[in-house]
Formats: sequence, structure tokens, C-alpha cells
Amino acid sequence: MGETRYDKNWDITGHLSDDGKKVYDKDWNLIGHISDDGKTLFDKDWTPTGHVSDDGKIIYDKDWNVTGHVSDDGKTIYSKHWDVVERSHEPSRAWYSRPHTRSYSSGSSDSGWAGWLIGAIIVLAILYFIFAFLVPIAILNLAAISLIAAFARKEESRFYLLMSLTGLVYLVLDTQFGWLSNHLVENFGVSKQTIDYIFYGNVVTGLSSTFFMIKRWLEASHPISDTKLPDYTWKKLLYAPKRGWYVALLLIVPAAALYLLHNGLPSIVIGRAHSTLAKVSTNLMKNLDNQVTVRTFFTEDLPAPYSNNRRALLDRLNTYKACAGANLQFEVIDPTGPKGEKEAQQNGIMPVQVQVEKNGKVELKRAYMGMVISYEGKNEVFPVIQNPSSLEYDITKAIRRLTSRIREKIGFLSGHGEPALSELSRVQQLLSKQYQLTTIDISRGKPVPADISALIVMAPTQRFPETDKYQIDQ
Repeated sequence: MGETRYDKNWDITGHLSDDGKKVYDKDWNLIGHISDDGKTLFDKDWTPTGHVSDDGKIIYDKDWNVTGHVSDDGKTIYSKHWDVVERSHEPSRAWYSRPHTRSYSSGSSDSGWAGWLIGAIIVLAILYFIFAFLVPIAILNLAAISLIAAFARKEESRFYLLMSLTGLVYLVLDTQFGWLSNHLVENFGVSKQTIDYIFYGNVVTGLSSTFFMIKRWLEASHPISDTKLPDYTWKKLLYAPKRGWYVALLLIVPAAALYLLHNGLPSIVIGRAHSTLAKVSTNLMKNLDNQVTVRTFFTEDLPAPYSNNRRALLDRLNTYKACAGANLQFEVIDPTGPKGEKEAQQNGIMPVQVQVEKNGKVELKRAYMGMVISYEGKNEVFPVIQNPSSLEYDITKAIRRLTSRIREKIGFLSGHGEPALSELSRVQQLLSKQYQLTTIDISRGKPVPADISALIVMAPTQRFPETDKYQIDQ
């Protein structure tokens, strides 16, 4: 019944007819034909699928690409990389190019490599997900994870408590530099609100771990020897001698935590001290061609909420600095004294009056709370910082406007007794550095050009026709 072929483990893979002209699978289903000279192989529909060299030692696909090799005795078939694919008890050169054999069918060897490649890609994707997403999440939650592990083992292990405290320290650093939080927001779309929840949850658990560590140290260094007291920790604590300072510590730790939550964290929330910038802001900072300079004119020692605004501004600028590197520099100026006030006013920052409490009385204090962003001789002025929640939007918008190579157009309306643009030399001097200035005439129903970003109607002396009002409204 012809020749039988086996794989490398000697499992049957197919058969050959007695005349060596027909190829069957292991169930004797016809799958191909072989030419009379044994050098060309066809599928069952007589479509060429492969070739064999004249010496019978090299196997090719239909395009004459090497797909396999044959041993000298003709009993073993190898892939093109010399891996054993098929065996036989008897040599048969015609069999070497059988179309269903993995060693030489068109693209069969490549498909094996494709499988390995797909598997490698899947493994790399899993490793990337683990190290780029799960590991950063675990590090940010190290304080909570360690404390949970300590309770799960039913012991206040020093190792776990130290790990929790380490997680708290890292979290505080991350709020300033945004190492992992920025990575998660930008590359995995983690919301800033989620980063907030992670921050608050781990601050609480980290402080708890700190308390347990102090408690362990105190219990070890000052054991309670009064066995007559009830077996109740808090009563022993209150009645134990020389423990007044311990009680004070138990009160100080929660008080410090409440103070931090009440005074420190709101400023972090307002200023986004965990340093997460939106993707558009990050891209803008990374693609700066030249240096952006920011000067803040903010009076020190202001009461809340103004002091929170100042911290929020500095936190946000540190975030931009961390992203832009040397292409962003900022300077914090306390405009105290005549010289400082003069510099602030020369930069367009005017003083404001704020209420402060002094000696039980409410007084008005002269203060500066502004900022100037400069780029290649152009400036964007923020006279007063009042809404920290929009700082990122305002700063990014200002930097984008300054760094844009296309200047926006400002139109000055004419035809109603307005002063000519040539008469407004001071206005031209101030605006022409950042904008294109042009005169707009809308008489006879002419529309306002579409490329005008702002239309200024300055001191008209004549009435506006209804058609002109309509064009302005459009």
C-alpha cells in the first residue's frame, strides 16, 4: 500500500501511493500529486506547490524559496533551519516535496516562525502591561497594600510597616514630580480623580502605619508592669505612670493628620500637586523650540485663601518645569518695597486690596498676585491669579499663543467716527508684538473677515446702521 511517513516522534503523518505519484494524508485522503520525474509537486487540483533539487537534497516552495533539506539517505526531512520534521523507513525523493508537509510546503516554515512571533508579541504585551501599568499602580498604593498585608498576617510586622511608610514617602515625592502619576494619566488614560483617590487613601494608611510603628516602639521601650489594671489597652494607657507624653502623642498624631487634611491637602488639590498635566499641555511643553520664562509677582505671608493660590501656582509651575526641562524657567518675586512694586507694575501687574486679620481686627493690605509669561520678546500678563482650578488651561493657552508662528488678527472698526489706527501709536506699540492689526470697514454690508480673532470698536461718534449692527453681531 505504498510508503508511510512519520513525524519526528514517529507518529504517522501520511502515505505515498505504490507508483509514487499520489500523496495522501494519514487517513488516506488525496491531498496532492507528484510529477513523473519527481521534481515537481502539485496539490490535488494539480496546482504547483513545490520543487526538489536535481540531487534531491534541497526542497523549495513554488517560488523556489528554500523550505527544507533531505538527509543523504533520504529517510529524514528537515526544515530550512535543519529541525527534524518527518522520517521514513525507506527513502523516497518524490515524497520530499509533499504539499502538506510542514518542512517544505509554501510558507509553512514561515508560518511556524509567525506563530513564535505572535507568541513573543503577546508575552511582551503582557510584560509591558505588568511593568508599565500594574507595577506603577502597586507602587502608588504601596502604603495601603503593606498595611493590609500586616493585618492579614495578624501581626504588626515591622517590615510591612516600614514598607507602608516607604510608600507614603514616595507618594509625597510623586505629588511634587509626578513620576508615575503622569505616566498613568498620559499613557493609560487614568483619570486625575482616580489619582486623587489613590493619594488620599494612601496618605491615611501611611499615617496609620506611622502611628503603629510609634506604638510598637513605645510598648517595647516602656512596657506596662501594673498587672492590677484592667486588661484594656486604653485604660492601661491612661492609668500607667509616666505616660502623659504618650497620651499627648496619641492626640498629636490625629491632630497633625487633621491639620494636614484641612490645610495642606486642599492646596494640593487646588494646585494639582500630584503633577498631572493634560496630554495637550505635555505635548506643548515637550515640543518647545525656545525657552519660556515665567515671572510670578506674589506677595508673601498672605492669609488663606490667597496663600493657597500662591502654593497652587508654584506647584503647577513645577509641573510644567518637570515636563519642559530647560525650556521653561520661572522666577518667584516678592514685590516688597518701592523697587519691587515698580517692577511688578512695569510688567502689567497692579496691586489689589485683600482683607487680613491682625490683632483681632480686619485690615486691608496691598498685595500683588500676578504672573507674566515671556517668549521671544512677547508677553502674556495675568494681573491677578484668582481661580487656581483653571491654571493649567490658562497657562497652556498663553504659552500656545506665544509660541505660535501664526499671529492672530485684531480688527479696528472704522466708518463711524472711530480714531484711525495710525492715531493709536501706543496701542499699536503694545499689541503689534503679538497680533496683526488691521482696519475693518463693514459699510455697504461688507462682512467682518473670517480671520479676525477680535474686533475693537473704539470711541465711535456716529450711529450704527442696522446693517452694520447685524455684521458685528455675526
